[in-house]
Parts: sequence; C-alpha cells; structure tokens
Amino acid sequence: MKNEKIIYDNLKNFIDNCTEKNYRTPDYKYNIALPTKGEPILFKNNELHKLVNNIIEDKVLGENFSGGAEKFLTNKIMDMITSYKYIKNRSTDYVAQKIINMLKEKKVPYTFFLPVYGIKVSSIYPENYKNIAICPAKYKNDQINNFIKTKNLKKSDRLSEEMNTTDSKKSYIFIKVYANNSETAKELSLSYANDLILALHSIYSNIDNSYIIGIGDDEDYTSSISALYYKDDGIIQETSRRKDNKSFPLQVDLSLTNSENNILKVFMSILNNKIKNNQSIKAEDIENKIYSSIKYIGRATIESNLEQAFLDLMIAIESLVEEKDFSQNITDQICERCAELLSNELETRTSMYSKLKALYTKRSNLVHGSKKPKITLSDLYYLRGISLQLCIYFVKNIEKFKNINWHDFYLKLRFN
Repeated sequence: MKNEKIIYDNLKNFIDNCTEKNYRTPDYKYNIALPTKGEPILFKNNELHKLVNNIIEDKVLGENFSGGAEKFLTNKIMDMITSYKYIKNRSTDYVAQKIINMLKEKKVPYTFFLPVYGIKVSSIYPENYKNIAICPAKYKNDQINNFIKTKNLKKSDRLSEEMNTTDSKKSYIFIKVYANNSETAKELSLSYANDLILALHSIYSNIDNSYIIGIGDDEDYTSSISALYYKDDGIIQETSRRKDNKSFPLQVDLSLTNSENNILKVFMSILNNKIKNNQSIKAEDIENKIYSSIKYIGRATIESNLEQAFLDLMIAIESLVEEKDFSQNITDQICERCAELLSNELETRTSMYSKLKALYTKRSNLVHGSKKPKITLSDLYYLRGISLQLCIYFVKNIEKFKNINWHDFYLKLRFN
C-alpha cells in the first residue's frame, strides 16, 4: 500500500502539471495531447515515462503489465486525464483514483491462434493441454465457430474469408493468456509461443542443421541471400547462400511417435502452468530451471554466430546447476556439478571437469574482453550434449527436486 500511495501522489502531481495552452506556441519541454473538445493539453513527456516505468516495475500495480505495455499505458493515462480532467471537469483526486482502479482491473482470458510454419500436426498436441497447444486449421476454425455460436455473434465477411481460405494443412499455436489489457496479452502470447518454438529447436534441431520453423507464414522466412564477391583475379561473381548455413526445409511432425519426447512433454506442462494467471501461482524452482535451460539450448541451436551460441549454451548449463551462495567459485561449482551429476566413473568425471573448465576459460576471455578465444563447432557439440544430458537428468528426477534445499543438495555434491 505504501508504494500505491507514492504512485497515487505522483499521479496527482503529474495531472496538476498538465496545462491547457495555445499549441501554436508551446513550451519546447512539453508534448501535446489533443482532446476531442477544448484546448490541447501540454505535458512533460519525460515525467510521464518516468511515472509509467515506476508503475510497470511496481510489484503490485505493475503485475498486470508487461514491459512492452509502456506505450499502451502512456496513451491510456493521457486519454483518462484529458477525458476526466479537461472534458468532464473532474477533480485531480478523482482522476488519479480512476487511473489506480484501471491499473488494478481484473485479468481476463485472451485466446490467440498464431499461424506457424514448418510444424505438422493432425490433431491437437498435447492432448491434455490447458493454455497452450499446437493445433491443425480445422481445430482453430471449430473453436472460433463455437465461440461465435455461443456468444450469438455475426461472423464478419473478413473473418469468413480468412477461415474459408485457410490451408487445411496449416498448423497454429493455440494460446490462452490472462491479462487486463490487449497489449500485454499480445506480448505474452508471442513470448510464450516463441519459447515453444525454441523448445522444439532444442529437441529436434541440432548445431549443424535446424528446422525452418517459426511463427507466421512460410513467406515470413527467407532462407537464402544473394551476394556479390570478387578476388584479385578481377572477376566479380554472384552467389546464393543460405543465410544461416544450417537450415533445411523439413517439417517437425508432432503427429509421429517421437512427439512423446519426455523433455518436450515436461516443457509443455511447465509452460501451461506458467501461462495460468500469468504466474500468479509460483512455479517450482526446478521447473523454472528446466524451462530456462531448454530455451537457451534452442537459441544456441539456431544461432549462426558461434560465439553467441557458445554463450547461450553456457547459460543453459548455468540455469540448471549454478547456486551463488557458496564460497567455491562459480567455474568450479558448475564444472564439478556437471561431472558429478552425469557420470559415476571417476575417470570420466575428471575428464569432463577438465574439459568444462577449459571451456569456461574461453567463456571468461570472451565475456571480459581478454584475448579473444576461437570458438569451434566441437565446443558447441560438447556443450549442447552436456546441457541436454543435464535436462534429461532433471526431467527424469523432477519430483525429487521439488521443494528441495538446493544449498544442502549441492553441498553434498562434491568430488570424493
């Protein structure tokens, strides 16, 4: 409540500093809002953005707004100020409280169907979905038709045309998010859908070859570029090259038995739980660790820049085994834990520890600006293998790690 009172007072100060002036000679420090009636309203843009930023970062009032909702919120606040203060002549206290009430409005479900390319399903996947799944075009059309019928709505010509011309082989990400404004809902839906695409890459693609899958239509992806080049022999040539040098145009077919991949099933379960009420129910710590690691494996897998892919894989490993409240340095922590978790043989553990420590030296040099290391494909193969093995280990033992004391667990996990 203390923070709410501070934001309420800041709102009042901002509202009182908005002024009606002749917009032909405005103070250069001000921006202009044009109400439907009356004089233009001048306000300090930097003060408005500071206010909105404080709202979004507040743990209570900002809970309903994503980081990308800033533009929506700035427009909404100015619309309310011009409407209530300058058109309806309401008091500053009244307007400030109206804005506070708007910030605290209840979340409602928004249902999206986002088109995807490169992914094939013959029925909804997974079957026991709650808030996110991949579905065929028929399922999307059936859901929309049922909604129209239930709400007794009239289908627009544009919607009818879109549904009638939809490719029956096309797939969609169905996603239901919870928000109190459309801007946050749209941002959340794209964010979670992209996380799902990265999870698919982490499982089905690899460092050398990645599926051409993504959100949108096939034409949204351009796999090749044309370029001119010449050598000292004086001949100029043109070449066509795949821009990431690794994509191949095959579909991920989730209708096949390989869709039973345990990592994907767990990821989908965690993702469904995350979306519910936008994490008002806190996820288990182990679930957050697995979720983050799978995302970074996916990012590394499709990243064409070797250095960035290397760093992403390091983050994927750190997401699972890093714990900072130890006197042991981070490098030793991570290298030792990976070796202990993934092997029972002392010789293998020692070899893995040494290899990871050498790779962490490369990471340190790369991040901290020392002598630039040479990152190789072999480095990426090795790190991706380690990160996936760790994911498999934690997925298989996920129940064991719920409500665990990580400090005690890792304290016991030391070389003998």
